[in-house]
Amino acid sequence: MRETPQSAKGQFKQFEIPEEWSDSYSDGDKALCTEVVTWLNMHVKSLTWMSTAAHVNRSTLSTMLKGAYPSPPTRSLKKVVDTIASIDARADVRDTPFIPSSVTRLVTTACNRARKYKAFSVVTAEVGTGKTRALKEYAAVHSNTVLVESDPNMSPAVFIEDVASGLMINPGKGYQSKEKRYRLILEAVTGRDVLIIVDEAETVNPNTLHYVRRIHDKGDIGVVLAGTPKLDMLVAPKGGQFDQIRSRVQFWPKPVRGITREDADAVITGTFEDLGEIDRGVYEALWHYSRGSMRVLVEALMPAIRDYGLKKHTLSAELVHAVAKDVLSLG
Repeated sequence: MRETPQSAKGQFKQFEIPEEWSDSYSDGDKALCTEVVTWLNMHVKSLTWMSTAAHVNRSTLSTMLKGAYPSPPTRSLKKVVDTIASIDARADVRDTPFIPSSVTRLVTTACNRARKYKAFSVVTAEVGTGKTRALKEYAAVHSNTVLVESDPNMSPAVFIEDVASGLMINPGKGYQSKEKRYRLILEAVTGRDVLIIVDEAETVNPNTLHYVRRIHDKGDIGVVLAGTPKLDMLVAPKGGQFDQIRSRVQFWPKPVRGITREDADAVITGTFEDLGEIDRGVYEALWHYSRGSMRVLVEALMPAIRDYGLKKHTLSAELVHAVAKDVLSLG
């Protein structure tokens, strides 16, 4: 195999199937090699890309695909072919479309009010209701919005680094410390229509909250704290770690305990619209097994139905029951 010369504009290097093979190659090895070369050319992928994806040394991969590897290449070629199979399988996955839900509307209201009044909003929901995806969608379509996805016990330094990155602040030499980045953030947000969203806020280090509050106060911007209902229990008590934030909250609805039936029906319709009219029994069955969880509905039930059911059967309530019980062990 040889790669054709790359043009001045950096065009993709085409690969060629070897005309000569080392004696170490079996007929099966030659077939695998041909399959890999064909796939790389079809998908315009480089040796570097494939060696990284398949965890095979680039030099080894190059020699194998040239037909010149001195020992049997079967094992390494099989790793590459298995990687290709996984990539192709993922390409067949049909993503569930983003359908605005009651949770989306609540998140949008919380964000808009925090931005408008330059205050704090608190929005909480049980896990799996779609809160985080709604926050990501809001941040994606609203300029000057920074979404910080908290990690457990997130320190002030990490929080400040994430905010600076979200604001596209590139601190120069001498501005790498937490305090100096904090000053750069204040300079960047003051007088601007900026909103900072902190997801899973209940998990951050308590000292981080002081920086959240001070950026809000000194920058005069809105902040949304989002999380599970545990966040409500942290914000509510007087004298707690959120004590100085509680008085600044202007929007704080009750926790979302689950998606609504209307939410579920809208997502089901949007996901299976390519199948035509959907029997009402399908909606009933999917709602039953989802138990008010958008995550169970979107990430478990509907992908399983497509992967294990629709390839051989038409969509029906009976199919939903079978897949839920046999594939997902849902009772």
